[in-house]
Amino acid sequence: MIRKLKAAGPSFAGALLAATLLLQPAMVPQALAAQPQLQAKPHGKFNQALPKPQEFRLANGLKVLLVERHDLPLVQVRVVFRAGRLYEPADKAGLADLTANLLTKGTASLSATEIAESIDFVGGSLAVSADTDMATVGLAVMKKDLPTGMELLGDVLTNPAFSADELERAREQAIARLQSSLDDADAVLGAAYDREVYGNHPYGRNQLGSEASLATLEREDVVAFHQARYRPDGAFAVIVGDVTRAEVEARFGQALANWKGKLAGLEVPKLPTPVKGKRVTLVDMDVNQSYVMWGNQSFNRNNPEYYATSLMLSILGGGMNSRLFAEVRDRQGLAYGVWSSNRMELTSGTVMVGLQTKNASTKQALASIQHEMARMAKDGVTPKELADAKSSMLGYFPMQLESNADLAQMLTRIEFYGLGADYLSRFADRIGAVDREAIRRAAAKYLPSGDYALVVVAPAKQIEGDLKAFGPLQRVSKQELIAR
Repeated sequence: MIRKLKAAGPSFAGALLAATLLLQPAMVPQALAAQPQLQAKPHGKFNQALPKPQEFRLANGLKVLLVERHDLPLVQVRVVFRAGRLYEPADKAGLADLTANLLTKGTASLSATEIAESIDFVGGSLAVSADTDMATVGLAVMKKDLPTGMELLGDVLTNPAFSADELERAREQAIARLQSSLDDADAVLGAAYDREVYGNHPYGRNQLGSEASLATLEREDVVAFHQARYRPDGAFAVIVGDVTRAEVEARFGQALANWKGKLAGLEVPKLPTPVKGKRVTLVDMDVNQSYVMWGNQSFNRNNPEYYATSLMLSILGGGMNSRLFAEVRDRQGLAYGVWSSNRMELTSGTVMVGLQTKNASTKQALASIQHEMARMAKDGVTPKELADAKSSMLGYFPMQLESNADLAQMLTRIEFYGLGADYLSRFADRIGAVDREAIRRAAAKYLPSGDYALVVVAPAKQIEGDLKAFGPLQRVSKQELIAR
């Protein structure tokens, strides 16, 4: 039975969710740029103990992937929907995020405070988030509290109230977060880069929407999006922990017994063509260093070029042992942080190189990165570099499966992006099959050279002249990134 308790302030889970929603995808590489590259040795018997989930469907048609782990009395649940911003109507930017945010802000039987306190009372967490492609309802509880957790999750999924008061509060908070993001150079950089690479496509929009679009969203929009996208048809659940199939079918099946319906609105917008030529964008901001992101569109997550490209980017700028770190940061002292990374979505992706450097050093640092990229595209990598990168990647891979939460996240990606049931068992073979020529081809094809978007956040007066060496320059204001 769900306990109704007196209000006692916002829950930790709610605060954590709000903080998480501030992070934009393109901001992640900067946060990791200064971290050491992992050099763990690959496990000798890589495929031993790789989990193979049980697959079955509940009575309402919801697909379930279950991995039983009975060593600890913990259960992790993720219910995943095709309800990210990719599926928002063109004139309703921010709708996916707003809908996800409101799911835990009250149901027909519980207020937002009662939901938060009920899950806090059992020491669990219940959170909903939306990103570019998917929306995820996540539950984590002790085994003994699974009935309470499942009941709460079912109530949130099937009976959201979407009250006018909570909608207005969520709208105001989203606008406030948009405005506060303009004080964060990394957030400004990510927003500007996405817009230059993807234009008006949903991938180019801010996850929170814009000030103009948020002002137009009504309760009817949220209700319609929920009814169209949050259906068992097309969704799936990942469950990891101390629970059996029989318990899932009983507890989860009961909580979702009345939840039915077909997925609607599957058509997604056509991607814009990748950037042609050299496009340099300067966002004028009073900061003491230049923030740079440089790249173009690449490929979606289930493309077979993923393996070679990931290894190539690891060697180029994946950590302290990478070429860019050694040359641009250590030897020349031109950058505080320098990195290369890829980000892949359902229908597209992007390969990026970035750095933070003194404003006066920006031109020299960019030229040095340009030289290293051209060298890799022409000559590829050494046998030792490739062997070390493979060892690091294979050594790190099992770490992504250790906790229930990590494994649930991995299984979510495999299922959502259609990576195949054999993804885990074949990962080592696919990495091992990458040769030096595949690395060279990936560098020549995807590193920014002739066609690219180069985005810089810096004081315009100090840097504008230097940037013209890299292509035609356009200036945009910070406010443009959130206004519409």
